[in-house]
Amino acid sequence: LEQAHPGGHQLKERLQAMDDMGVYAQIAYQNSGVTQAGSLMSLGDNDLALAIVQMYNDASAEFQEASGQRIFNMAHLPFWDQKAMETEARRCHDMGLRGFVLPDTPERVGVPSFMHDYWTGFLEMCEATGMPLNFHLNSAVDPNTLTWEGFQFEQTLSVVATMFSIGNAATFGNWCVSGRLDQHPNLKIGLIESGAGWVPFAVEALEHQFNEMLPRFSKTLSRRPKEYFQDHFWCTFWFEKVAPKILLETIGEDKLMFETDFPHPTSLYPGVQAHLVDVLGGYKRETQKKVLQDNAVKLYNLPF
Repeated sequence: LEQAHPGGHQLKERLQAMDDMGVYAQIAYQNSGVTQAGSLMSLGDNDLALAIVQMYNDASAEFQEASGQRIFNMAHLPFWDQKAMETEARRCHDMGLRGFVLPDTPERVGVPSFMHDYWTGFLEMCEATGMPLNFHLNSAVDPNTLTWEGFQFEQTLSVVATMFSIGNAATFGNWCVSGRLDQHPNLKIGLIESGAGWVPFAVEALEHQFNEMLPRFSKTLSRRPKEYFQDHFWCTFWFEKVAPKILLETIGEDKLMFETDFPHPTSLYPGVQAHLVDVLGGYKRETQKKVLQDNAVKLYNLPF
């Protein structure tokens, strides 16, 4: 921690960094350490695991309030216990938290997949409240199996990080072909910290596959991949310059959001504003406002 930017873990310094970047509010994701489902489930003590999740969510609500409603941590859930998950999800909503982080393939940790009725009550609650699901650099593939043996840590991580982003095409595809989005037509899903360049290709590829591979599912899948994306999904960009423009032209301006990736080493800090001018400077103000504010406000039901 002494080598890291203090804004990564301390509120006052985080708000100062946001001011320096010209960023008013941030959606934040805790995706490592003690709140990971695999780590919690390995404790062999469900009561302790639940208590840790609840403490994290309580702290997130306090952090949100102390930030002046500028930092919004996404909630974690004890999804290994259906009843506890639904109870905690409702509690998070009542505390004012704005969304949930989940794994795309919960069956990897012994929990039923999203195809199972296990999730129905929770998904109905998300629809009713407008709280989104977030798949935060979390895909249906394991990129660690795709790198060559003999790489050092930095070599492996650079490839893995890229493949994690592209792997969210599988997350998108899983939801499209599952029929779940027809059962839950108001569900909102964020594909987060995964870039945007893969989206036009994934939509176009799935459009082709729907024609070639899925004709017998035509009665259970009422919409096309492009419609599913436009109705249910949001994505983010940060380092990209080409992809946001292609996405705005091919998919539309209502589902693209901007992130800084702070405080990761790959973040844009401190050159955020220069990058935004470079990528979005040529667009009309209405488009800029959607990408930089309004789309996130809609997805997360933000208070501004």
